Amino acid sequence: MIDCVHGDELTAVLDSLLHRRVFQPGELAGLLRGQPRRVARALAGVDGAAESGTETHVRLHLRRSQLPCRTQVFIPGVGHVDLLVGRSLVIECDSEEHHAGDAIETDRERDLVLQTLGFEVLRVSYQQVFHQFPKVVAAIDRKIADRDHRRATDYAA
Repeated sequence: MIDCVHGDELTAVLDSLLHRRVFQPGELAGLLRGQPRRVARALAGVDGAAESGTETHVRLHLRRSQLPCRTQVFIPGVGHVDLLVGRSLVIECDSEEHHAGDAIETDRERDLVLQTLGFEVLRVSYQQVFHQFPKVVAAIDRKIADRDHRRATDYAA
């Protein structure tokens, strides 16, 4: 895998290995010791909390843009959100596998609760992140320009 996968994609794979508990962080670091510098860079981008490659890809973009973000933040009454940017912008990275059918209603209910608490919610799909990322970046940039990530909420971090 190390020879075939590069950059953010490699970071996403490593995140997945940690999330699925295939390896513990120290084991993974030990296993990758002595690999090329690009592997060390990919490992440095891992946080282990991301639940999907889509989430990892968006998080890496946010961090490169020097935007404060946290992964899998628990918000009472809602549960864990994929990414919390600043104190009030929630980005949910949806896949068809986990966010189709009846799950759509659950997602909409979560959005209503989040908005009632003062959060702004941006939902992006796998297709958008991996095939239309400039549109995703433009939407995030607009939210940041509007200071949606700095709103007061009824949630104490």
